[in-house]
Amino acid sequence: MGKAREGLVIRGKNMSFRKKKENIKYDPDEPGGTPDAGKGENASMLAVRKSMDDLIVSLENCDDFKKYKTACTQVRLHPEKEQRLQEFRKRNYLLQNSREPVDLFAETDRLEREFADVFQDPMLQEFLNAEVAVCRIVQQVNREMISCLDFENVLVDD
Repeated sequence: MGKAREGLVIRGKNMSFRKKKENIKYDPDEPGGTPDAGKGENASMLAVRKSMDDLIVSLENCDDFKKYKTACTQVRLHPEKEQRLQEFRKRNYLLQNSREPVDLFAETDRLEREFADVFQDPMLQEFLNAEVAVCRIVQQVNREMISCLDFENVLVDD
């Protein structure tokens, strides 16, 4: 039997992350043995959750994720730098996800000039590099999962 992870959003001073609960046991043969029993959760979904937990553990144990967590810890020790980093991340996210027609290259350049101090700080640069590395891993997992499931054909055929 494995343990499930139920995400609880924990908000730190400026950064947020998900904390895992590890008290849910998988037993698809035992009705009512999970918090989702009777709510549509079936043995297939429990197997998916178990695999997802295994994937999460693998990601948590990879070097890139460990570097990311270390970088997070370092940034949190400097609240003024953390605040500046978060402002950059927020503005960059809004720019990248804007529905307004913008010259993305020009606006990105402008944002990078405005936050040049963030890019010149080795600690903040280490955080950003670690964050990008973890995001790339998650993107690769997503791409491989979708391609293996032939998910695009399912959407086209419907």
